[in-house]
Amino acid sequence: DLAAVTALSKQGAPLDARDAKGRTAMMAATYGHHTAVVALLVEAGADANIRDEMLANPFLHSGREGWVDILELVAPALVMPDIVADLKMMRAGLMAMSRA
Repeated sequence: DLAAVTALSKQGAPLDARDAKGRTAMMAATYGHHTAVVALLVEAGADANIRDEMLANPFLHSGREGWVDILELVAPALVMPDIVADLKMMRAGLMAMSRA
């Protein structure tokens, strides 16, 4: 419910509180495909990186469902590791070990 989330946000409710399954409000909104609620939570600073007990986050779940509207909202908020740098570092380490 967009009105309830707006009111709770204005009252300073913790945006990233978790339920018994590890889901935040953003995860619950994502599971229900409540795009306006996800948008509000992203704007309010909720963490899109938190994973639930199934190791899903809003990005992964909306991608699995094909919900581009939510993907576009949460993608900019994700903290993605620099995979290219990690691969280069691993390659350099393997090359060094092969020379030893």
